[in-house]
Amino acid sequence: MAACYDTSRTETAELPVRVRGRTVISTDAVIVGGGPAGCAAGWKLKQAGVNSIILDKTDFPRLKLCAGWITPRVLRKLGITAGDYPGGIKTFNALHFHVYGIPLPVLTRQFSIRRIEFDHWLLKRAGVPVHRHWVHRIEQKEDTFIIDSMFRCKWLVGAGGTNCPVYRTFFRKLRPRERKKQIVSMELEFQTEYRTKKCHLWFFQGGLPGYAWFVPKDDGWLNIGIGGKHAAVAEKKKGWMSVHYGTSLPVSL
Repeated sequence: MAACYDTSRTETAELPVRVRGRTVISTDAVIVGGGPAGCAAGWKLKQAGVNSIILDKTDFPRLKLCAGWITPRVLRKLGITAGDYPGGIKTFNALHFHVYGIPLPVLTRQFSIRRIEFDHWLLKRAGVPVHRHWVHRIEQKEDTFIIDSMFRCKWLVGAGGTNCPVYRTFFRKLRPRERKKQIVSMELEFQTEYRTKKCHLWFFQGGLPGYAWFVPKDDGWLNIGIGGKHAAVAEKKKGWMSVHYGTSLPVSL
């Protein structure tokens, strides 16, 4: 069942039609996934005069664990500056890399945000109808895509991440993703009284299966995590947090 909540609905964005006795929503383009990629696609399509809707399996704002590290190029692509964004944003003037235990500070300009805020703001800015719907089945009939016998469109955009239904339906056989090569992560995001402007990244240290990060955010929020290839992470998963954040990554913050 799909629920619709609109950010800035227009009369022509979607048109309910009757197909074989049931109501189907018809539009020019359907975007599967309401994250930053899906929101940006909807935003650009609207600017080009193409009617579209976004399908996502959860309501927004929704919790999305992520380091939340974005670059100036991301902001330029989105057509905004750090000052335009109304949510919490922290600016880093350096990144503190740690490679084989050697600290390597690099001067740069980067930003951190919380995805629960950032994604919701992008969704509202896109100004296209959003339907809460978990996509299960996609069919292609000539020049039309039909999603779960409920939505139909001329163009289909897959923006659902690793397990995107569009990839699963049309591209998995052409470009299979080997699970052992997939990058996975474990992370935590929490609010703390501790305040710092230093963003840290560790590589090849303390038996890490890949890399680790420490990303402070606005208003005392902090994201920490470890990532790596699925196979390597699976081997070290037991006791991860206590080992790697206890004694293996000592650093003066």
